[in-house]
Amino acid sequence: MPLRERLDGVQRLVRGTGEEDRRRDFALVQQGYLVLRITYRMIMRDWQRVMDGILALVRRDEHRWRAGRVRPTPGR
Repeated sequence: MPLRERLDGVQRLVRGTGEEDRRRDFALVQQGYLVLRITYRMIMRDWQRVMDGILALVRRDEHRWRAGRVRPTPGR
């Protein structure tokens, strides 16, 4: 599954665009993308954890998950 990232700032959260974002996420998932929601604040305050999490997904090959294939189980 291709990995797709999108970075939103605080102003995006304030405007109440949640439903629009969920529609976009849903469309991307239907196209086979893995959608990760990572905020600007997470990147600025906890970059190491964000990067480690993304790299862990890639190492487990979860970014290549496809519909119809069983997702890898962590630890297996």
